[in-house]
Amino acid sequence: MAGELIVVYDLLPEIAAKIEEVAGKVVRKVAFDIQAAAQANAPVDTGFLKNSIYVVTRDTSTYGQVQSPEADQTLLEQVEAPHEQTTAIVAVAANYGAYVEYGTVHGPAQPYLTPAVEKIKPEFDRALDKILAEMEVSAV
Repeated sequence: MAGELIVVYDLLPEIAAKIEEVAGKVVRKVAFDIQAAAQANAPVDTGFLKNSIYVVTRDTSTYGQVQSPEADQTLLEQVEAPHEQTTAIVAVAANYGAYVEYGTVHGPAQPYLTPAVEKIKPEFDRALDKILAEMEVSAV
């Protein structure tokens, strides 16, 4: 119709970007909490394993803070940074980290990373639930 004024607001991209930003903050916090819990759980002989646990996000990495290996230790390469801000990686640079976590025929498992994830997961779930609840309130 002639003379009719139609205004369209497409707020979905703005809302999606805000959700991604807030979720990214939660993911980063949880990753650093997992790192701290894994370091607290890690068995210590030389301290290399404990100090080799690091976090990589799209924008940051704590890999550079990993302690230098001793004679019989090897430092694994840093994992590739994720492309999304809602992804974070908690990794272990000590070449024997998986053997300690899962055990070998020569020694039992001494899990440190899995228990850290299990400990922090409820915190992550609560944070996401809070974000979703706030979205429901603001959508009304």
